[in-house]
Amino acid sequence: MKKRVWLIDLIAFAGFFLAFYPRITGYGLHEWLGLAVGAACLVHLIQHWRWVVNISKKLEGVKAKIRLQYFVDGMLAIGFLGIILSGLVISSLLNLELMYYDSWRIIHVVSSFATLVLLVFKLALHWGLIKNTVAKVFHPSEKPETLTAAQLSRRSFMKDAGFAGLGLLVVAGGLNTVLEHVAASTPEDGSTSTTQANQDTAQAAASTQSPTATTASTQTTENNLVATEESTVAAEPT
Repeated sequence: MKKRVWLIDLIAFAGFFLAFYPRITGYGLHEWLGLAVGAACLVHLIQHWRWVVNISKKLEGVKAKIRLQYFVDGMLAIGFLGIILSGLVISSLLNLELMYYDSWRIIHVVSSFATLVLLVFKLALHWGLIKNTVAKVFHPSEKPETLTAAQLSRRSFMKDAGFAGLGLLVVAGGLNTVLEHVAASTPEDGSTSTTQANQDTAQAAASTQSPTATTASTQTTENNLVATEESTVAAEPT
């Protein structure tokens, strides 16, 4: 059972990171990959549902680290839900006609990077369990290493610093990507609005000037007719 749980988690983790490169996978595979990761996350939630229920009942009495894990897991659930919903809205699978496509796309990108940061933080919280599990799989007969308190403290600090640095790197990359998307979409929208406004102004000016021009042309024609009649009368013999 535990091997199956770890296998599903590993598949979901690998698929989630692969989904960050749609230019490599193609957008068609990217959409189906996102649905597969969502299904894997749902299976993960079902497998750990008993833990969620038990911690929810006695949340105030558990240790601070467990409460932190509970909070991070809840935020991850919200993040994955936001990724899947926004991804479906802008996907070619539903092919919806959207007025605010860029806004939905930005929500999808921000949700993805925020969830990635939370996922890295979750790995840091469970790093001891992950390391022990991997050690049992690849080195089942080796005895556990005995470390002093100072060595454990130093290793713990290095591990936390490493994950903190990785998290900051991910956040910086995510913010840079979001800003690039916003910068790419904003000038285009502004240019379109300005062009449309100029066209409306030109049409309004043309419609305003048109009656005036017609009136002036009519007045000129009448003056020419009057001048012609006067010259004809003057030319007739008395």
